[in-house]
Amino acid sequence: MRVASIATSTFKNIDSFRTLVKTITSVLIGLVAGFVILGILTIGGITLYYLLSEPTPTEYGGSPNIDPALQQQIEGNVVWIKYEYGGRSNYGDYTESSATGSGVITEKNGATVYIYTNRHVIDCAYTDSCLTKSYERVQVRTPDGKLHRVRKIHLSPHQLDAAILEITALDAAKYPAIARESDLNIGENVIAVGYPGYADRFVEFSFATGSVSAVRRLLAPDGYGFKSIESDAYTYFGSSGGGLFDTKGQLVGLNTWIDQRAFDQKSIALQFNSLPARQEFLTCTEGQYSDGETCLPYCEANEIPLDDGTCGKPCEDFYCSMTPMRADNSLRCIEENGERLCCDQGQILGEDGYCHLPCTTAGTYCMDFDAICYNNECIVCPHGYELYEDGFCY
Repeated sequence: MRVASIATSTFKNIDSFRTLVKTITSVLIGLVAGFVILGILTIGGITLYYLLSEPTPTEYGGSPNIDPALQQQIEGNVVWIKYEYGGRSNYGDYTESSATGSGVITEKNGATVYIYTNRHVIDCAYTDSCLTKSYERVQVRTPDGKLHRVRKIHLSPHQLDAAILEITALDAAKYPAIARESDLNIGENVIAVGYPGYADRFVEFSFATGSVSAVRRLLAPDGYGFKSIESDAYTYFGSSGGGLFDTKGQLVGLNTWIDQRAFDQKSIALQFNSLPARQEFLTCTEGQYSDGETCLPYCEANEIPLDDGTCGKPCEDFYCSMTPMRADNSLRCIEENGERLCCDQGQILGEDGYCHLPCTTAGTYCMDFDAICYNNECIVCPHGYELYEDGFCY
């Protein structure tokens, strides 16, 4: 869930993030089965972290008081999602990885089934796990046990952590979820459902009950207003994108973040009826993917998307190794063998001789090796001090 930590998946390349993790004392755990910290979000003074670490076995809060008929109905709404991708990381290396999460069947139109999930479950770029993509594959396991290839991916506008998947299945949506139109009341009982990690390489179908502690009004970076639901219904890695239901089985939210500060864990869901309409979600034609604003092509491992919508090799394969000298005081270009070579627009040439996105909302690179990119600022703590959430060293 996403207001004190974020649901994630199991990504394999996490070593470069361990130093940053040690500096953060308020760890917020996400829900997709195994991500590592890749991004930071602050809402109302609460810092949210994207986590990409492998889950450990745990006991899950059961739901002994749920009516069997209601449980069967809800179980028919929720699916398991597997995401695989290959592409370039922010550091220029080629990487391949995978993650798992959950989703909710919301609509069936003929043979087309629509499934809502979190964007961070099916988009490595949203959590800064990748900069460009060479390929990505998404599979969905429906309640009847069948695996389906996702035909189309639609991303929410306003950079919200929501996405819609399309599959083709004649008999996969026997129980599309019915969305609740009214807001929840404080203290109202809810049910969180998804596929959290149970042990290494295994997940389980999990129900967890709880009660609503808060309904918050939030703003996206562009000012779009939406709502989140806080409850004590327990969720875990892999539950991201799963459903939060009321006691009538109506869908009220998408499980997105976890707040594990102190001893008071809160699960946080995007309120479903505050999301944009399905027709407003962004999609691209086959052979392209969306970054939330435009459509980009899938490029080969040694290429990047260019402004004209094609793939190319700027700066000798873009992530070229060069002598870290700079011409005309530029942070983007060097002179090598009489030829002027430049990094892509918006990137700088690092001390390691590679092109990087600088420490901004789009990147995390700092010229000082000892610096940490935090809240779009490179911060160096004195020896023996650690960086805390308020941005100061203690």
